Amino acid sequence: MENQILNQILDELKDLKQGQSKLEAGQANLEAGQSKLEARQAKLEAGQANLEEYVKDLLAGQNKHEKDILRLEGYVKDVKADLLDVKLKQDVALVKLDAVCDHVADLTESHNEVKQRLHHLEAV
Repeated sequence: MENQILNQILDELKDLKQGQSKLEAGQANLEAGQSKLEARQAKLEAGQANLEEYVKDLLAGQNKHEKDILRLEGYVKDVKADLLDVKLKQDVALVKLDAVCDHVADLTESHNEVKQRLHHLEAV
């Protein structure tokens, strides 16, 4: 009976040693997993820092583009004002040209009248 009890104790000790080996293997796996997790965390943090820098650059670019748009809007206003000025000057020039054409027409008519009178005087 003592042998049986000793054998049972030995079997339980073997089971305990196997359990301890499995626990140690599990602990090693946990530590390896922890190392992998820490490496992934470091990569995520680096990626986040890169993403934050990229967003910062995008916002700076957006600000620059908004300033460029405002400057271009100013140029467009200036060009529109210049076009209105040119149109006004063109309208004034057309009115003056019409007046010159009317004056030339009057001079031509007067010239033709003078020619007819001279022609009439030469005939007499």
